[in-house]
Amino acid sequence: MSAQVEEEEVEESAEALELMFEEAVIKDESGEPIGMDYDKIQEELDVTDDEIEDMKAEIEESEESSTACDCEVSKNLTMGFQTASTDTPYGPAGNEAVRSV
Repeated sequence: MSAQVEEEEVEESAEALELMFEEAVIKDESGEPIGMDYDKIQEELDVTDDEIEDMKAEIEESEESSTACDCEVSKNLTMGFQTASTDTPYGPAGNEAVRSV
């Protein structure tokens, strides 16, 4: 894979993440996230109905287990460390602990 193709893929991924985590997030009056604008995601990213349904299911599953995750993150931050994923588009590269600053 050429460096230019890889750079283009990184830019596309960054744009998709920005859309999903900033532009498509529905917030309440106090700015807290309360949902996702799946129509906007589907339109902007040109994804299928099945992909949107899979995304919804993953988000719901994540919300159900968020309490356990929140506890683990709090514990790690209390110790001065947080876990940073180093997964790549080609598969998991492992996780490593990094010192929070």
